[in-house]
Formats: sequence, C-alpha cells, structure tokens
Amino acid sequence: MVIELLETRMDVVLSDGNRVLGRFRHYHQLPIEPAAWVHEISNLRAPLRRAVEKLNASGLPARVLYRSPTLATSLTELPVANARQAIESAKLTIVESLSYSAMSATVAGCVIGRDKGGVNPKVHTVVTADREDVATALAQLVTDSGLKPACSTPIEAAQTARVLSEAMRDRQSQSSRLHIGEHASLFLLVRDGALRFCRRINFGIETLAATLTRPISIDQQGEPIELDFERARSVLGEFGLPDRDAVIDEERGICGSHIFPLLQPVLQRFIVELRQSLRFGVSDEERDGLTIRCTGPGSLLHGLVPLIQEEMELPAEADHALEFRFREPGSPASELVQQLRQPGRLQSLSLEPTQVRIGRRVARVRRGLLTGTAAALLVIGLDTWRYEARLGDARQEVAAISSHVASIESFLESQQQLHAGLRLMEQFNERYESEMADQLDLRAILQDLSRRTPASIQFTSVRFQRSDQGVVGTLGGFARQADPETQRTHLRSFVDELQESPLFESVTLGGVQMTRMGGTSGEQFEARVKVATVPHRIIRDLASAAEGGHHD
Repeated sequence: MVIELLETRMDVVLSDGNRVLGRFRHYHQLPIEPAAWVHEISNLRAPLRRAVEKLNASGLPARVLYRSPTLATSLTELPVANARQAIESAKLTIVESLSYSAMSATVAGCVIGRDKGGVNPKVHTVVTADREDVATALAQLVTDSGLKPACSTPIEAAQTARVLSEAMRDRQSQSSRLHIGEHASLFLLVRDGALRFCRRINFGIETLAATLTRPISIDQQGEPIELDFERARSVLGEFGLPDRDAVIDEERGICGSHIFPLLQPVLQRFIVELRQSLRFGVSDEERDGLTIRCTGPGSLLHGLVPLIQEEMELPAEADHALEFRFREPGSPASELVQQLRQPGRLQSLSLEPTQVRIGRRVARVRRGLLTGTAAALLVIGLDTWRYEARLGDARQEVAAISSHVASIESFLESQQQLHAGLRLMEQFNERYESEMADQLDLRAILQDLSRRTPASIQFTSVRFQRSDQGVVGTLGGFARQADPETQRTHLRSFVDELQESPLFESVTLGGVQMTRMGGTSGEQFEARVKVATVPHRIIRDLASAAEGGHHD
C-alpha cells in the first residue's frame, strides 16, 4: 500500500506491484506552520482508517510519499570513488543548510549514478532531511490506522532520484530531458555519459491547478467565478492549455480567453527558467542537434509541449506511453505509481524516526537470536554425534596402542644407537663445511677476467657482491670499434669468451648503446656475471692453470 500525503489531499493506492487493486482519496488542508502541520496530521487517522477498511488492507506494510513545510532535498555531486563516502559527505552538506537543529533532524540519501565520461567524473547523490517530529507523526499515523510503517519518503527526493537514474542510463551521446511532474519539474542534460546540469523548477500540474483556483472575471459587472481545486484539475485534464475560443464551462460562460491570462504568468516564468538553464548550462555547439524529450504527467497537457518547442526554438517531443487520469489517484503515469517500481530506492530515501529504527533493530536482533538458538542446538546435536563416533574410534586406538607398547620398547635401544651415529655425521659435516666453504677469491677472478678481455674493451666499473643467489658481479665498460668500415666491436666475442670460463656460471649482456668516448666510436655496455660456487682453492687453481696456459 502507498499513501501520498499532500497539502490539499491524501491519496491511498493498493497495488500488487503490477496493477492497482484499489484507490481512495481524501481532501483536507494542512497548515504551513511546522508545529500546526504535525498536529493536524493526527486528524487524518479517521479518513485513513476508512481507506484501510474500504480496501481491506489492515496489517499491510505502508509506504508514505509526502511533502512537509520543513522538508529539504539536495542533489550533490562529488569526485569520489566510494559510494558511502559520497552519501556521508552529502548528508553533512544538507545538515548544515537546515533551519532547525541537526540533533532534531533525520537524514537519508542514496547514490543515483556515476559519470561514465567527461573530465573529472563525479558520483551523484540525492539526500533529504526533515524534522524528527514530522517522521514520528507520519509513523504514528500509519500505526494508528492499522498499518505497518515501511518507509516515509519525500516525494521530491524520490522523483529526483528516479528521473536522474533513468536519464543517466540513456545510451545516447547527448540526452536532454524535461520531466514535468505533478508538483515540480526537472530539466537536465546528459552528454557522453556525464551529467552536465540538472535544475529543479517549481512548475507542475499542481502549480497550474492552483493558479486556476484564483477568481476569474467574466465581465466587469458580474461577480468573479472561482473554481475549486478538483474542478481546476479537471479543466487541465480536459483542455490543457486551452485555445482562447474554447468553451470551458458553458453554463457559467467560461472560455479559454478567461483562464489563459491566469496561466500566462506561470508559463512565462517556466519558459524563462528553461532558457536560463540552457544559456548557462549548454554551449552554442552543444545546442546543435539538441532535442528536448518531455516526460512526466505534465507532458500530456494539451498545448504545453508545442509551446515549449516554439519558445525554446528547439525540437521537443512528448512521451505518451502512459495514461494520466486527473480525477482519480493511481493512474499509470502518476508519480505515485511510478515510484512503486523502485521500492529499494524508496527505502534508501526513507526518513525514519528514532523509535522506528530502534524497533527494527530490536526485531532484527530477536530474529537473529531465534535463528542463532536453533542453529546452536543443531550444531550441538551434530557435535554430540561426532564426539560419540570419535570416542569409539579412540577406544580402538587405545587398544591398538597397548598392543604396540612392547614393540616400541624394543626400538628404544636402536634409537640410541642412531643418535650416536647422527652426532658423528654432524661432526663430519662441520669439518667438511670448514674445509670446502665457498669464498670469494677476487684476485683469481680478476686475473681470469683480465686474461680474457681484449685490448679494444675498456672497463669503467667492476663490482662484485654476495646475495641470496650467490656471488654476482656487474661489469660496465666501453668497446671500441675494431673495424671502422663494418663498425663492429669485440663485445660479443668477449661475452662468449667469458661464458667459456669455468669461473662463471652465467654471463648476461644488457644496456648496450652506441656512443663516443675520447673521440672514438663504440658500444657502451653493462654485463652481469654469476661466479661459480666452488671452493676458493679450486678457483685459485683454475685461475693459475689458465694463466700458465696463456703464458705458454
């Protein structure tokens, strides 16, 4: 069940999610002063009870969509990646702008989309806030009427979130949308997946209907004629923006020329705000090829979309996919029914009083305790069965261990002999490591390196260091050209020569660049060598043998 609570009426709609099962409408007049508004809410218990009885909806959860004099709603954009951080920052912003204490406020918000393109993409959030006593009065109204409070969501916040989320999901490269609602309008532009601007305009069906309730002068001598709010809505639904010669009420002699002067100032302010939005939010290049897509129940008013197209000098098209009936609640295009399609967003924007939040937490804790108790009993039963099975296995193991005790005692003597042999082996290993430990014999390595280096190669740096991988050396140097005609050097043959050395496990050449040094062209290089891990005495012997063979 959904309850729409406005300044002049209360609409109740019972729906199964796909179709409307029942409707109820009650007219009233809520005051503007906040304390009087809260007090007057309690007087709506009787008509709401009648609606519950008529629709046979006692005990059902109820979602409340409402407007109040202390309500605040804001659209915030922040260049952050975390959705929770964006919501909390937006909440702080709206709390600072409230005219009443933040301690007496209840705040809610949700993320409606992220920019998919543009410079510095942002996260867009809708946040709303109201006084705690307003939220408490609404929850008490629902409870006293035999319903269960599900959520209390401001109409403006729900409308903004729904329209913006639908626009940001549009796959067109540029989408301009004008949502003309029952209470307000939203004009926005999405370009390349990023929201360029969004402006809320106080113009809607209710605005035009309130204008038509002003005195209408038929002639200078007769009494002015006044239409009630319901009759004004019927006139809008039937005639929209009427032609001047259209007959509105033949009995009282009301024509389109009598009511159009009442509508004209409101329409002029609406067009001015649209022009300002385009002027400051869209460049001249972006206006080329721009089409204004009009949505919402207001777009169904006769003559409104052609007026927008003429005044804005841009193509405008209306979305006539749904039907809107002005005289009864719950029509397919009404904002009340449209909000039913997104119950999750209504819940995230719900302004709940403290007592309701505490009650829900207590209910969750109780459900958790019951679930936990049942789960604990089940676990205890399973553990008991498992422990009994393990106890039987343990008895069998004890019997098996007892049978092997005698055998174990016979092995103790052999164990002592093995320990004595291990001690001898450890002594041998210590002696072997002291004799055969690998050490870095830099002199022998440099001798072999000097022997294998041709005269055309000059070293600029030679570094050796020990690491987890062993002893590693880095050779930096310059190889002069051996043949100016072919511009070849002895660098590759030098590397091949090092790889044949028994003192090096591997040689890796890297960082080779053609350069000039001292007026000579050649290759600047850096080679990485890994020293073979052998005892240092063997290294000396290999180096000496190699040096002797070289002298021979």
